[in-house]
Order: sequence, then structure tokens, then C-alpha cells
Amino acid sequence: MSWKKLGLWVDMLKKYGFKVKNVIVWDKIVHGLNYMNYAYTYELIIFFVKGNFLPNNKPGVFYKDVWHIKRDMNFDDNIDCHETVKQINVVRKPILHGSIVGDVVLDPFLGSGTTAVACKQLDRNFIGFEISKEYVNVANNRLGNACHDKRWFV
Repeated sequence: MSWKKLGLWVDMLKKYGFKVKNVIVWDKIVHGLNYMNYAYTYELIIFFVKGNFLPNNKPGVFYKDVWHIKRDMNFDDNIDCHETVKQINVVRKPILHGSIVGDVVLDPFLGSGTTAVACKQLDRNFIGFEISKEYVNVANNRLGNACHDKRWFV
């Protein structure tokens, strides 16, 4: 996604009452690549909140905005059809810190459905948008396999 399109999404979400709480950098700790090709070794996670946000953190615990979590290409639900697929353990962190059981989590770029799967595992509701029908099918399959339900998206 281009920076311009990302900026349009940020502006739209702000228009509807969302606030950028933080921008998290996921450093994938990728080894063994030829860095002369400038490989993508990080991803941004933009953490929006709406309403009276109270972080679901332990008292006195503060989380940094750069996460050094090695990308595990052998994780249980490895999906290789999407170039920016997130691991469940990366997506679970902001969901756990930013919501409680029963809350609604919005992912405007649902992709392969990692956020949806993490929400169901953590007893959160979710709303997700995805423009690619191929990725909607992938997300449906992942969520169905993770939750034993047949269909979540249309």
C-alpha cells in the first residue's frame, strides 16, 4: 500500500472518531538475506483507539513501540499467499493491551485474517475489510479452521 493511500485511511478513521494511539514497528529480525536488495525487515502496526480508551495493561508496565520478534516461517498457521501476513503472537499483543473480552476490534486491511483469528481466540468481536476476494477466501479458511465455523466473511 502506498503512503498516500495509508494517509487517506488515517484521515478517514480520524473523521469517524478514531485516534492514533501509537505506531508500532515490528522488527522481524530477519537473518540470512542479501541486504544489498533492501529487503523489508519491518512492518508498521498503526494502533487506533475510539472512545474512552483505557489500556488493558498491568499497572506500571509500559510497552515500547519497537517490537523485536523474529518472523517464524514455521508457525502453525503459516500462510504464504500474502506478502505481509502477521503471526498470531504479533497481532495478539495490541488486542490484549487495547481491549477486553467482548470488545470490537477493527482491521481495515484484513488480508489473510490473522486479526480475526486472534480476536476469536481472545473472545473479542471483530470487523474486517478486505478488497481482494482471494484473501477473503484465505481468511474464511483460516477462521473456519481455527474456530470450526464454516463462514465468517462475504
